[in-house]
Amino acid sequence: MSTFDTSQPPVMAPVADHPLSPRGRFGRLAYLAWYLVITLIILAVAVIGIAIFGNSASSSDPYAGIGTVSILIMVVAYIVFFYYAIVFTIRRLHDLGAVVD
Repeated sequence: MSTFDTSQPPVMAPVADHPLSPRGRFGRLAYLAWYLVITLIILAVAVIGIAIFGNSASSSDPYAGIGTVSILIMVVAYIVFFYYAIVFTIRRLHDLGAVVD
């Protein structure tokens, strides 16, 4: 018959820490690295959106080459960027001990 040994702490499985979740911590370098990654992704989406959906109108207006669809893509990309900037800041503040879950 097996007995339960209370002198040993229970073994806990490691919890998967997803970097895009607001729960967890980011150190200084992880915060900067993830912020750079999301910035490059959003920048690439904006450039590709302008390249694909931009108008080829030639006029004196500097914004004449930006089409409506590309503006909508940039707005959505900015909203996504803003959300993840907040998530990354929350994770960094968790590491600093300023925010408690």
